Amino acid sequence: MNFYGVTVKDENERANFFEMKSKNHWLLLVFFVYLSNLVLFSLIYTWLYRSNSISFLFNSDIVTAKNFFLKKESVEEIASSHKVINYIRLVSNALTNKDFKLEKKLLGVESSLLTEGNITFRFVEHIDITGPEWPTGIFNLEVIDKNYNKSIVITLAGGIPNTSYVLPENKKELSVLIDKAVKEQNEKIDAYKKIITSIDRDKITPWGYLDFFYFSCITQSTVGYGDIIPNTTTARLIISLQTIIGTLLLGVFINFSLKE
Repeated sequence: MNFYGVTVKDENERANFFEMKSKNHWLLLVFFVYLSNLVLFSLIYTWLYRSNSISFLFNSDIVTAKNFFLKKESVEEIASSHKVINYIRLVSNALTNKDFKLEKKLLGVESSLLTEGNITFRFVEHIDITGPEWPTGIFNLEVIDKNYNKSIVITLAGGIPNTSYVLPENKKELSVLIDKAVKEQNEKIDAYKKIITSIDRDKITPWGYLDFFYFSCITQSTVGYGDIIPNTTTARLIISLQTIIGTLLLGVFINFSLKE
């Protein structure tokens, strides 16, 4: 039917056009609200974190804590290695200044003593029968420091399964083992210094708005990687609220998209 040149078909097309336009407007509105929700909760999380830093825990905090203990351990190991080197240098001085012989017995060297000041050095070889591949010979230097009333043991040779070594026959051969022990301690010091340098270089930057915008995105999308962890009831409630709102908005958006 044609009224004033307008057909029913034209009316239907016009109605469909306005209906599609209205649908697109609603889709854009819902999408805008969805994005606004992301931004709003990002601001809330940032404010919550700045007002109470324990509101969230981060994987990076765990890494920082591990690095702290690793750095502390490295510093302690470096100090321990320096102490070992100092003791070994005293042994070298004593070997140079005094007449000394290793007392070889049936199972190798046992209780060969050397004294330098308040420190007594004892060379002992023993057979390790507790390991999985025994017997293993180990040639040790035991340092007995009267000032600290304690002793430490420094391995000079052996200790590796299926390997053999020859006990030193004289001071020169013993000095070679001592120099090797110093070299090993210096390598150990260098390795721990590299660890400390790496930790100091890879410092983690403070968390800011963009980090919480990222957290807001993965929360609202219900992905949840777990790299940022809510640590208070308030934070958990706010996150729950965002998840519910985000899911509803997504459902509304999908409903409008599929609506004929």
